[in-house]
Amino acid sequence: MVAYTTMNSITNLLEDLYDHSENYEWLAQHIHIIFQEIADKIKYPPTAQDAIKALNLVFPYAISRSDHERWHRLLVDALQHAKMLHDNNMLIKIWEQIGEHYLKGSNYESAYQAFLNAYEHATKNNSSTEGKLLAKVGLLRAQTMRNKQDLREQAVEEIRQLMGYIYYTPILIGLAHHALATHHLHSLEIPKALGHAQYALALLYREGQDIDITVAALTLAEIYRVCGRLNLAKRSLSLGHIHLKNQFHDQQMAFYAYERGTVAHMEQEYETATYWLGMALDKFARLKCYRSHQGAAHHMLGLAQVYLSEFEQAGVNLEEALHIWRELDNQYEYINVLFAKGFLAQREGDKEKASTLYDKALEECELSEDSSRLQALRTKILKDKQEMVGDYSRVLKR
Repeated sequence: MVAYTTMNSITNLLEDLYDHSENYEWLAQHIHIIFQEIADKIKYPPTAQDAIKALNLVFPYAISRSDHERWHRLLVDALQHAKMLHDNNMLIKIWEQIGEHYLKGSNYESAYQAFLNAYEHATKNNSSTEGKLLAKVGLLRAQTMRNKQDLREQAVEEIRQLMGYIYYTPILIGLAHHALATHHLHSLEIPKALGHAQYALALLYREGQDIDITVAALTLAEIYRVCGRLNLAKRSLSLGHIHLKNQFHDQQMAFYAYERGTVAHMEQEYETATYWLGMALDKFARLKCYRSHQGAAHHMLGLAQVYLSEFEQAGVNLEEALHIWRELDNQYEYINVLFAKGFLAQREGDKEKASTLYDKALEECELSEDSSRLQALRTKILKDKQEMVGDYSRVLKR
């Protein structure tokens, strides 16, 4: 593919993208030319509509790259032109893509607002049920990360209602079930999460692209891990890796590495855990996104290093995890890391420091909004403080 020089050449670009939009190797080789073509053609009304179509085709790959930030400017340009073109479906699609961009950057409030704009626009303009469902699925994903339980329950009910009107789009239904699985996982409703995740994977395995299958398989692996079914978690990871290995997709490789490392940690294979968690952190850092996963990976890596008696590095990773959870205002995980720092001090033989950190964690529990997860964590902290026994494997699997 070569750079195009005429105003009408955007048509040729669209033809190339229709042929190759699912071929991530091809997209990786041509992405810079594609970006420049879209950036040039989106500026002019005669070519703006086709440029936006090209942006829609390349976006799923573009958002997975480490240079994803530069695509946000094109989305803003696309939004303005779609408004001028009075193309409602295009507007909804762009708002959804802006929401995806903000989700990746852990900007959950902005993601929520973008998906809300998409849904309100779809409702106001009597758009298709499919368009409304996609926007509502995005809203649920943002609300799940914002920990807005009441809003999530409302979104879940509306998604179920919309799904009842759709019969011939299994990929969309699979994505909806995937969002529901994630919601129930964050609510610790594991049987519900498992049911939705299994159904999502079944639908996407039959109809979806490799990337859809990978995402669904990794989510199912996470659910199996959380409920302690590690053999099934590893089987799901293997399935995800089969569909991942031929993709140029650092984003999902980072998630895969994180899950591999966390499962290895739970199996007390701490050297293996440090390898995979280190890989995950490297990829997340290069992608400059998913701060919550970075926080979790630093936490788990720090714990593995405690068990390997690599106390200095463990302290560095746990401190970084603490910083991230404070930045994201995630009080539960912040307390969880304080607990881990107490365990580190205990393994170093400094029981006075460990007791102080346990007390700090318990104090934060009292100041936080009550929940079943928090109560379970508080019980574990109390038990470890009282026993001063270094079996931190009892901490919540996260």
